[in-house]
Amino acid sequence: MLIGGVGSLVFWIISIVKAFKANDTLWGVLNIFIAICGLIWLYMNGQKKLGNYWLLCIIAYIVGFVLAMVGAGSMEIPEPAPAG
Repeated sequence: MLIGGVGSLVFWIISIVKAFKANDTLWGVLNIFIAICGLIWLYMNGQKKLGNYWLLCIIAYIVGFVLAMVGAGSMEIPEPAPAG
């Protein structure tokens, strides 16, 4: 989950920088507030390799999150000790 989250953050920042360097200010600002716009911008402007890496990081994050929740759900909750 950590690797997917950090990787997604890195690729998000890279897409913001690339959008502003390409003079696509609107897409850069949209990317700051709505991250999926960055993924769309990468695919629209031929940056498919970066888009695929970012998508893989998002999938890794989701898989890690699901595994963490399954692991947390299988933990036993201890019974409280009787008062007295």
